[in-house]
Amino acid sequence: MVIEEHSNDSGLLKSGSIFLVGSAVVAISNYLYHLSMGRMLGPGEYGVLASLFALIYLALFSNNVFVLVVSKYAAEFHSDNKHCFLKRLIQKALKKVLAYGAVFLIIYILFTPYIARFMNIEGTKGLVIVGITVYLSLISTVVLGSLNGMQKFWWQNIVNSGSALLKLLLAVLFVYLGFGVNGALIAIALSVVVGIIIGIYPLSESLGNIEGKDFDAQRIYKYAMPVFFASLLSMMIITSDQVLVKHYFSADDSGNYAAAGVIAKAIWFVSAFMTPALFPKVVAGI
Repeated sequence: MVIEEHSNDSGLLKSGSIFLVGSAVVAISNYLYHLSMGRMLGPGEYGVLASLFALIYLALFSNNVFVLVVSKYAAEFHSDNKHCFLKRLIQKALKKVLAYGAVFLIIYILFTPYIARFMNIEGTKGLVIVGITVYLSLISTVVLGSLNGMQKFWWQNIVNSGSALLKLLLAVLFVYLGFGVNGALIAIALSVVVGIIIGIYPLSESLGNIEGKDFDAQRIYKYAMPVFFASLLSMMIITSDQVLVKHYFSADDSGNYAAAGVIAKAIWFVSAFMTPALFPKVVAGI
């Protein structure tokens, strides 16, 4: 019993260490991204980028919902060796995200002129890119949630770290080439696509030859509702200030506020590295 508990503790510590390293790479890459964009774009344009970033974060509260829900039931099915249910879970989740996400994307694009007016942004291209990025990120949540639930932590962190590094490199390149704020946003969208492609590989290796079988999905929907509202509240606390600052203050002031906010909110993200490792282990009974 003591040996088993020690083994479980060691496994959790190892998994937490993987996420610590991965989170550090992501955090440093994101910090360098904002630092580089702030210097290359200037306060005015960086203020626009930061406000659009706030929209992305605000919209992606649903990402936390999908990741947690998919991770929970992927961990449950994986630990019980019900891989036929796990494959169907991934298939159903992808279909719903693709379908409902496309509908919301179209509706969002129709409202971009009004959003641009409220946020004092010229043109709607950046807002459209934001919508596409959110749509792609929703697809990636199914992949990341599945990897997390199956405890493929190395792959999950390769996807996260690789996407963050690629985003930084592409953003610097695109802004240097003169694409401005839109280039910085396109870099995010492309990095998400690459992350999805990388993440699909280990999933197809594990589940490619398994035939999916239906299961009762009602309990999943019941679990998702409280997670949805909890994620919405926490994300509004983190991001709503930047949107309001962009509306009420000048471009330069909002840019300076965004730069200060990157440092102020760093502890929020750095302190959460253990949760992705702990959650699927708790669901699976460690």
